[in-house]
Amino acid sequence: MADIVEAKSLIAEERYREAGRILDRLIMKKESHELWYLRGLVSLKTKSYDAAIEAFERAIMIRKTALYIRMRGVARMELFELEDAIRDFDEALRLESKDLLSNFYAAVCYMFLDNPKSSQYLKAAYALDAKRTKELLKDFYVLFFRKDPLVSRAIKDDLARRIDKIATN
Repeated sequence: MADIVEAKSLIAEERYREAGRILDRLIMKKESHELWYLRGLVSLKTKSYDAAIEAFERAIMIRKTALYIRMRGVARMELFELEDAIRDFDEALRLESKDLLSNFYAAVCYMFLDNPKSSQYLKAAYALDAKRTKELLKDFYVLFFRKDPLVSRAIKDDLARRIDKIATN
């Protein structure tokens, strides 16, 4: 299946629209969980979150994996459908209990909901891979806080220091 290799290559090159056209053509010929998963990734990358959710659901109907369920949760998280996203991350964790990203994303969702369960998931992610969890926290800080004009410089500096102090060994 040379076309799927080309689609994956285009995704790696961040040429999502072209990859999407190839994947749509392949799906019309013969559906597969992998094609629907890749279509979901393309939709996620192009911020077509409802289309991403639908594609991941189709992949899950064909083959239920923790990855596909987690990615559906990521799309729901992007839409701030936080309770639905948490259900997806929990379902992914039932299938793959050592899924660092599902733990981290669930922690983020609970944090947005101001729910103390956030720390339980963050601790689980940290226990699985402290270094990667610290990297994810830094990325999260940059994405949500560093340029936010509503957060004071003192709070931003404090958050950055706290993240930097996290031990990873």
